[in-house]
Amino acid sequence: MWTGVAKSRRKRQQRRRGSGGHPAGRGVVPRRSAAELELERVAELAFAEARRRSEEALSPDTSPERVAALVVEEFKDLPVPPGLAIRLGRDGSEERARAVAAEVQRLAPGSVTALSFAAEIVGVFDHDPGRVDELLDEALDAGLDPDGSAELAQHMLASGRELDAIELVRGMLLSTSLRTRTRRRCSAARSRGCTGA
Repeated sequence: MWTGVAKSRRKRQQRRRGSGGHPAGRGVVPRRSAAELELERVAELAFAEARRRSEEALSPDTSPERVAALVVEEFKDLPVPPGLAIRLGRDGSEERARAVAAEVQRLAPGSVTALSFAAEIVGVFDHDPGRVDELLDEALDAGLDPDGSAELAQHMLASGRELDAIELVRGMLLSTSLRTRTRRRCSAARSRGCTGA
């Protein structure tokens, strides 16, 4: 007697749930606050602007001076994305890629951005590993933003400097791990006045 009732109750519950399983698993979409909606809108605008700037920089119709300005603005104190020289050469010409690199050097002399770009240009077009190593060594000493360690490591790998790349990534991981541990200690010790040092 109870078995039939239990089965029919289960069937009714399954029909109400549909194919989504448990009602909690269907994921009721919570209402978002005005602040969350605004953050989402701002993020979408930022992504759209980044996409537009990327397309402008990679367009063969954009002047080398404008491309260099975009590179310096976007990657200030960071290495250029690995492969940028190849892409500029492929979509334009070697001369255009060199002109962009020269303008980046003029706009941000001695920066990690200019040095990593110059190293890539020399490696791709001049095939001079000694000069690439010199430029990458200068980039290491040029005040690298820690957020750029992975990209500089990719440049190191591309030039055959695997150990230097590993050391860069290792340093980045250790630094990140130290910051994480410090944050955890501080949040546990807030009442004792931890300063993060």
